[in-house]
Amino acid sequence: MANTRSESRRKTGLIGVRVDPDLDAWLANEAAALGVGKAEVIRGILDASRGANGRGRSRRAFELPAEDRIRIETFNRHAGRLTGALVMTAKEARTSGLVPYHAAVERLLEEARSLRRTIDRILERLAA
Repeated sequence: MANTRSESRRKTGLIGVRVDPDLDAWLANEAAALGVGKAEVIRGILDASRGANGRGRSRRAFELPAEDRIRIETFNRHAGRLTGALVMTAKEARTSGLVPYHAAVERLLEEARSLRRTIDRILERLAA
């Protein structure tokens, strides 16, 4: 997913804001629905409010609906779980001496890892 070290180098400004509990709950709900943190929700609102005439990056030509982004992120989590299960299966096949099965699982594991890298790249491009 996103590299936080890279983000901290590009985004050096910091704003601390106190909000009432209702607004905090709303931000938490929005963040959970989008699968991001509250700071990312606030950043998105600020970016959108400056519009195309604001300094910095311009608005994206394509906005992925929040529910679609949630589906992609959910799929990515499931792919991560699959990768973990394949790692455990490969280990068990290797330690049990099941060489043909181990080789087959290793091929599947590489496909699952490749799928996760592709999904991560898609999500990064959508966030840019």
